[in-house]
Amino acid sequence: MANIITGRIQVGNTVMISGRYLMVKPSAAHFLRTCDIQLEQLFANTPTVVATVHHENIAGNAVPFLIDTIEIDLNYDSKTRINIMANEVHARDIEEYVYWCDYIVMGQVL
Repeated sequence: MANIITGRIQVGNTVMISGRYLMVKPSAAHFLRTCDIQLEQLFANTPTVVATVHHENIAGNAVPFLIDTIEIDLNYDSKTRINIMANEVHARDIEEYVYWCDYIVMGQVL
């Protein structure tokens, strides 16, 4: 999937990484969107993750999503894996808009 790193700042052993990831729809759940972010950076402990989900619909009438799960695996195949799941707020049939997850990850690196 599309993971676009938009920024990386490191001061001492603290790093902040920002990016944008294309959300995908699981085949069995039309009201869910997920993204599986894998970062080359390994963290010493669980980093802070801040995320938002937004759409590309210019008209502005796409359905709102609520992030309900952020799972962090500190050593997934020698990477940091962050899985983010969002639910459509009204749990109804939705149109096929493109949704992105913007994220910031900050923590102590190894």
